[in-house]
Amino acid sequence: MYSLDQRIRLLSQWGNTLQKAWNEDALSTIIEQEHLFFPWAVKPFVQIAMADVIQILNENFLYEYVSGYENKIVSHESQQIGVIMSCNTPLSGMEMIVPILLTGNIMLSKACDDNRRLLAAIVAMLDSVDENMKNAVNLNHGVLRGVQKMIMPCKYAQTNVGNIYIKNKYPTLVLQENYSVAVLTGKETSSQLSLLAKDMMLYFGMGQGSVKCVMVPSDYNFASLFKAMDEYQHIAGMHHKYLNNLEYQKTLHLFHSIPFMDQGLMLFTEKRSQLPPMAVMYYQHYDSEEQLQNILLQLDTTIYHNEGIPKEHFGRANALKNIMLNQKHAVLSFLLE
Repeated sequence: MYSLDQRIRLLSQWGNTLQKAWNEDALSTIIEQEHLFFPWAVKPFVQIAMADVIQILNENFLYEYVSGYENKIVSHESQQIGVIMSCNTPLSGMEMIVPILLTGNIMLSKACDDNRRLLAAIVAMLDSVDENMKNAVNLNHGVLRGVQKMIMPCKYAQTNVGNIYIKNKYPTLVLQENYSVAVLTGKETSSQLSLLAKDMMLYFGMGQGSVKCVMVPSDYNFASLFKAMDEYQHIAGMHHKYLNNLEYQKTLHLFHSIPFMDQGLMLFTEKRSQLPPMAVMYYQHYDSEEQLQNILLQLDTTIYHNEGIPKEHFGRANALKNIMLNQKHAVLSFLLE
């Protein structure tokens, strides 16, 4: 119905509408109360998620995102895409809504009951931009009938329903849980460590790009990093569900005699593993650049999306813009098949 340029302009207008609504506190009640329905959606994190969404809804990013796929989008016929959301963070699902609308498809999804209020509210604001765009996003579809393709997170694909009843019935894109590993030298500045602490603690470590493992020299002193993480004491240190996870992990470590360092908000355990539980950070020592590269090569690339995070990227591991660009080729190729 619309050309690619028209879709990009409409999505950019949506971003302007959201920015205006946020500036005028039109969403303030939902933002303030979101944690009552989705306990992990504390106000500071919801505000960061909102800012990330507004950042991607602008013409410059949208043209960058579709770069290389313009011809396929022009010739593509609309399909109904079923989406099962990860529901780990505030506004989970926007990373799928935007590419589906850009490609002219229709999204059918049963959003999670606990964190769909804010997402539904900002999708409803599409109505003031374009009614057809709004109608192309159905967040409360119930049973996903009539879909032609499915997109779902890895954790759902491993269930019986996902593996037997969905993957065997529809063309399916399974999105891996892409987390990050940070490589430290001990020469990081306090501002760099502050940004790294954000990559560890933002969304309580549940964001797709969250740092889950740090590589450190054998003589590394964790004191400066631990101090930087104290910035989140007023959030994680006051959050009962997060603290319950922290105390549970302490109990397990003590019971099984697993050595750990207690930062106060997170346990640091030396272990080579793909994914630690909430409130735990894995670390590994390296003695040389060669040893470091060998360790990084052994990490499961379906979990660690990149081999370390350059220091100039600290603080942006969870950014929605980066997550969408990392998934760009897999998502757009699937939607345009």
